[in-house]
Amino acid sequence: MNLMSEQREDRILGLLQSQQALISQLHSKIDQLHRKCDRLEEKISVLRKESLANTWKAIDCFDAFLYPAEMLIRCPLCKREAKKSSFKTEISYCRFGGGRLERFRCSGCGAIFGPLKMLAMTPQELAAEYVRHYALFSEGDSSFFERAAFHQIDRGKDKIYLNWGGGCWSPTLNQLRAEGYTVYNYEPFSCHTQDPFLISDVEYLKTMRFDGIFSNNLLEHLPDPVEELRFMKTLLKDRDSLILHSTPCFEYAYEYTRFHLIFFTDNALEYLADSTGFSVQKFPKITLGNNFSIMVLFQQR
Repeated sequence: MNLMSEQREDRILGLLQSQQALISQLHSKIDQLHRKCDRLEEKISVLRKESLANTWKAIDCFDAFLYPAEMLIRCPLCKREAKKSSFKTEISYCRFGGGRLERFRCSGCGAIFGPLKMLAMTPQELAAEYVRHYALFSEGDSSFFERAAFHQIDRGKDKIYLNWGGGCWSPTLNQLRAEGYTVYNYEPFSCHTQDPFLISDVEYLKTMRFDGIFSNNLLEHLPDPVEELRFMKTLLKDRDSLILHSTPCFEYAYEYTRFHLIFFTDNALEYLADSTGFSVQKFPKITLGNNFSIMVLFQQR
C-alpha cells in the first residue's frame, strides 16, 4: 500500500469517527428531548387541572361577597324564595377541581340545590364549563344503566326513541341500533361526530316526535328541570309515549361534582311530576359495583 492510499484511508477513518461522534451526540440530545417530553400530554393535563382548581379556589374566596347571608335566593325547582341564611346547607367539595360546593335544602319542595356559582351561569357560560370539563375528564361507562333505562320504555322496534343527553362516549346507542331499534341522541355539549342519529340543534329537535324518551344522569344537571321536562313532553308522539329518567340523584348522592345542580329528595320528585302533568312510578335501586341508579317512569296524565 502506497503513502497516498494510507493517507486516504486515514482521512476516511477520521471522517467516519467524526460522523460517529456527531451521531452519538445527536442520539444523546434526542434522548434528552425524549426525557423532557416524556408524558408531555399528561403533564399539560395536570397543569390545566391545577389551573382550573386554582381558578375555582379564587372564586370561592369571594363567595361571601357574591352571595351574602341576607341575599334572596330561589329554589330552581319550586321557585320558593327566601334569605340565604334561612336555608339549611350541605357542604361538599368538587372532585373535578370545582372548589367548595354549598347547597341548600328547600323547605318548600324538599329539593337540595346549588352551588349558586353554577346556577348563576348563563346557558352559554354553563356550556363552556362543560367543554372545559370534558377536555380534562372523561365519562365512565354508563351503558349498563342506559340500557336498563331504555328497556323500561321499550315498546318495540317499530318505534322511535330519544336518549336525552347521551354524550358522545357511550356504546349504548350503537348497540341498540345494531339490535334493530331506532334511537336518536340529543347532546348539545362537546360532540363533534358525524353520527346521523346525533342531534345537537334544539331547533331541529323541535321538529321531531318520539315514542319514548330516556335519560341517564341528566335531571340533576338541569338548571330548570320543570321547563326542560315540559319541553320533553312536547316531543312525545302521543299520550302513550313514555319518559324515563335514571339517576342516583333522587337521593343526596354523588354530590362531589359542581355539575349536579338539583337533588330530588323528599317531595321534590312529586313536585316535578305535578308541575309538568305526569304521574310517576319509581323503581327499586339498581347497582353495578360501587355505582347505583334509580329509575323513574313519567306517564302523561
